[in-house]
Amino acid sequence: RSKNEVLMECISLNYIGLFYNNIGKYNDATQTFSKAIDKLEKFEPKEEGVDGKQAVLYLVNLNYGNTFYFLNDANRALSFYKKALVAIKKKTKLVHEDSLKIAQVFNNFGITYSMKKDQETGLYYFNKALAINTSLRDSSRIGNVLSNLASLHSSRGEIDSALSKYFLVKKIYEKGNNSVDISFINSEIASAYLMAKKPEKALPY
Repeated sequence: RSKNEVLMECISLNYIGLFYNNIGKYNDATQTFSKAIDKLEKFEPKEEGVDGKQAVLYLVNLNYGNTFYFLNDANRALSFYKKALVAIKKKTKLVHEDSLKIAQVFNNFGITYSMKKDQETGLYYFNKALAINTSLRDSSRIGNVLSNLASLHSSRGEIDSALSKYFLVKKIYEKGNNSVDISFINSEIASAYLMAKKPEKALPY
């Protein structure tokens, strides 16, 4: 079979796995992602096809990790996120999009370590993701990581730090004029003020 046939089959399996994740059929998702990874690991492309294989391996492992995140299995989620990071770093030539992918893994690390109550490690990876996204000037991803950082600060009772980041995110979302994102961040700001026992400041949000 040609290189393109194998990779396209695995990309199709990845989309099927995503569909199962979206409808909550996680057992079907794990079987589908596992099948894709098995095919990719057996696939030995010529030198010029290595980067294509690694890109698909990244994608499948990342989404496989998400399956376990949805199942609240932080350790197995981290295992697949780490495999995704290894896959993308094995590319022979990294491009702009690969930096975004690395930042995505770091963001997922942050979320998952936070789930494990390892907040210091979570904070470390959120900041690594933020640094990459800031250097690439990707405002939507900056907003996403800042929101996660704010949530982490809030869970630690660091309300002032949380609010400062939420307001930065609010500015980003308002520039994008996305009413859903703006409503979400307003609710987070209100929750932070309520945690600080300042209901009068929460009310406008």
